[in-house]
Amino acid sequence: MGPYFKKDLLQLSDDRVALALMLLMPLVLIAILGFSLQHSFHSVPDDIRIAVVDRDSQEAALTKLEERLSEEMPKEKVEELLAVAPDISAPDLLIEHVLQDDSLQDSIEIEFVSDVEAARDNDAYAAVIEIPRGYRLYMWEHMFLGTSDHSVALSLFTNSEEAVRSTIVESLVDHFFYEMRVQTVLNRADAANLRQALTPESHIVPRGGEPVTSFQYYTAGMSVMFVLFTAGIVANYAFTEKKTHVFARMLLANTPRWKYLTSRGLTTVWIVFLQLLLLFVVTSLVFNIEWGNLAAVLLLSIALSVAVGGIGTLLTSVNFMLNSSTVSNVFQIFFTSIMAFVGGSMVPVRELSPLLGEIGHFTPNGKALSGYVQIFRGDSLAEITDSLAFLCCFGFACFLIAAILFPRKGALS
Repeated sequence: MGPYFKKDLLQLSDDRVALALMLLMPLVLIAILGFSLQHSFHSVPDDIRIAVVDRDSQEAALTKLEERLSEEMPKEKVEELLAVAPDISAPDLLIEHVLQDDSLQDSIEIEFVSDVEAARDNDAYAAVIEIPRGYRLYMWEHMFLGTSDHSVALSLFTNSEEAVRSTIVESLVDHFFYEMRVQTVLNRADAANLRQALTPESHIVPRGGEPVTSFQYYTAGMSVMFVLFTAGIVANYAFTEKKTHVFARMLLANTPRWKYLTSRGLTTVWIVFLQLLLLFVVTSLVFNIEWGNLAAVLLLSIALSVAVGGIGTLLTSVNFMLNSSTVSNVFQIFFTSIMAFVGGSMVPVRELSPLLGEIGHFTPNGKALSGYVQIFRGDSLAEITDSLAFLCCFGFACFLIAAILFPRKGALS
């Protein structure tokens, strides 16, 4: 196989158009998309401004709470609850220990203002939080007594012009009060040990793994897209050998047809693997991309190379069978674009349409992209085994179909 591989590499090295398509184009697109969409992939925008209107008073609320508790509890119990009340004051925990948590302090800016309407009219704020008079007492009464003589609700006003930022604030507030309710119920059932106590040290931990940057996403997305072009390029090289009678001379030299077809497949696998390796090394150096589990990246790249090698072999067989390179050209021009879109190389298509996302999950490029994104997020090798299995099975299935379709010696013309 060595001479065949060397021949194809020399042929590829002289084809500047193919090299530009395989290496230069993905690097240019990664740079353009990575820079232009980097804010879309950032987990939390870095300029969320929130206005807080606090109409309540903690000191006044504590005085009223003491009076309320003294009506129903012994003095020792009242003193115990009054001692912990400031530490579990809902609005103070929300403002000071959630929205101003260390992990969010670079992204969220809190401003205390006095006029709600003026704050709502100010487009600089993503959200306005109004703490009404008596709100702290209301929350304490619910926690300690299970009921309250009055009803007071905290108000959250979101800025519709800042949809992303206001949604983040709304999610943080919703999550905080959900945790408050759960913790209150567990405390009443004397089962607080079943869940972490809501203390000032509590904070919101983002669900899922590490966020994926735009450069990480498009390095993987463009790489899995442009390796598809390589399959068409190698298939066209094979058909050129048939047209120029190079393949006929190989047959006259007693080269088995299976050996020729296998060499085309293995050559495609090697070229695709080298293409991925070059793209990943260059983007790591230029865009400072962290890949995480390198063993998983290596295995996934090999599996993707096998899948694309299978496509290249299948295109070669179909070209030989039809005595035309139309199929490989159509694959490069039309099907590669379709597969790239539904596979998520252009945009995370699952966010646009769950159905398209599900379809894209059954394309080799979409499956590989999903695996790379999992690695970026910190998933282990075991968690991408389905991607590895799918890509390898897809590649070997294409090899098998290509072997069946490849014309017999007597049918070759």
